Amino acid sequence: YGRKFEVIGESPALPLGNINGDESIGATDAALLLSAAAAAGAGGESGLTAEQIAAADLDGNGSFDASDASLILMYAAYSGVGGELGITEFLAKL
Repeated sequence: YGRKFEVIGESPALPLGNINGDESIGATDAALLLSAAAAAGAGGESGLTAEQIAAADLDGNGSFDASDASLILMYAAYSGVGGELGITEFLAKL
């Protein structure tokens, strides 16, 4: 339809682990995080928004790295075999 919409107010924060905003937590989120961490580690820009950075910090240490990507993959494997905990509850049990 070619119409553009303007967001009024603040956009909602991304859920923890859902870096790409697709409403699921999986390997795509981990891959995006690893790519961003590699870019930042090489002295470049991560390419992530502030909301994505907040969603990427799964271990709560104030930054994102391969450890956070590993936690995303662990959760994706858990939920893929029928695990019913949300990511916050899952991480609390580790």
